Amino acid sequence: MLQLQLLNPNHDASEIESLLAGLYVELFGRESVLDRDAIQQILLQWQQSSVQHWFYKVRQENELLGFFTLSEAFAFFAHGSYGIINEFWVSPAFRNHGVGKKILAHIQLLGQQQQWSRIDVSAPADDKWLRSFAFYQQNGLVFTGKKLKMMINP
Repeated sequence: MLQLQLLNPNHDASEIESLLAGLYVELFGRESVLDRDAIQQILLQWQQSSVQHWFYKVRQENELLGFFTLSEAFAFFAHGSYGIINEFWVSPAFRNHGVGKKILAHIQLLGQQQQWSRIDVSAPADDKWLRSFAFYQQNGLVFTGKKLKMMINP
């Protein structure tokens, strides 16, 4: 049975840093891993933010299966409040074993508890992540269009 553990930026900073480092290495390479100061700044911003944001570690017994983060957003086109999966990672050892599907089912329950109208997720754009995109579609997520970003430098 999957166990979701809600991590807290005040008490679980080093664990959050470690989990994110693994995701960054896989997505972007070791050189892209955020240093401790950058992580601390982000955690501080999270603590001070009024935006709802949750970081869940997923385990089964003592095995780390993965983690995900959720945020709440609001839009008229989404009929009000909705969730966004910002990070979603399953340990390579547990991929293709139904773990991701079970995690998505838990995320859906969390969304129902929040009374969200929907949950959005973005898949990496690079073709090497087409399996991630297909995974989301196979598990009921619907393609809604391309996502773009505008970088803002302070």
